[in-house]
Amino acid sequence: MATPLFVEYRSPATVETDSTCGVFSFVGLICGLLTGVVFAIASILAHSVAGLFADFNIKLPTATQVIFATTDFLKSTYFLPLLAAPVIGAFVPSLIDRHIRLSRPHRTLWRLAIGAIIVLAIALVTLLVIVVTLFMPIISMTQGMSGK
Repeated sequence: MATPLFVEYRSPATVETDSTCGVFSFVGLICGLLTGVVFAIASILAHSVAGLFADFNIKLPTATQVIFATTDFLKSTYFLPLLAAPVIGAFVPSLIDRHIRLSRPHRTLWRLAIGAIIVLAIALVTLLVIVVTLFMPIISMTQGMSGK
């Protein structure tokens, strides 16, 4: 007589899911650091363009003045507020996927995707804001200088 085949079964409660893991995400921390770097580069770029507008004594739009005030604030505080980006990045992806039951490899990929989407969205918005608020006045300045 043949012996029955033993199949090991683990209940879903014993499988590690997001309800049993911590809320800290190393992937989110890296994405937060990248976000802080994007803001720092944008602030340095905006601060360098501010001198150009000061030399020509041009009236700037309100949005451009807000960008310059923000970069002056960040520079005066030695970019310390940007330290919040890695902290937020470390906790946001894991809080978003807290209610999704995923295994460890899938959870890591999910957090990486969330972090990458957040970093790319912030970088895109930052780029658009810089283009609109900084380079549009430069274009109008050059048109004014050329007499058009």
